[in-house]
Amino acid sequence: MKYLTFDEMKELCNAAVHPSHKLMLWLLSSTGLRISEALLLTPKNINFNESCLYAPSLKHKKATTKVIPLSDGMLNDLKVYCSHKKDNSKLFDY
Repeated sequence: MKYLTFDEMKELCNAAVHPSHKLMLWLLSSTGLRISEALLLTPKNINFNESCLYAPSLKHKKATTKVIPLSDGMLNDLKVYCSHKKDNSKLFDY
């Protein structure tokens, strides 16, 4: 299995035209979330005080929540992005 290098990931994200696409790509690559998990996220899943993300895990039959630390850069990007979102709306509208 081949993984993207940091430079390849950076190139992929820079090719994204829409800001939400770019943010989702960075979020997926920096957290290891599955696309299906990322699509379930709402602003309520982000704890800005503790710099972490609470993501529902879909891997197990029993419902669990993953606690994922976020970098300062990702946290700041999410804060700006979420500033116009409602708490119960999906982060990514796909």
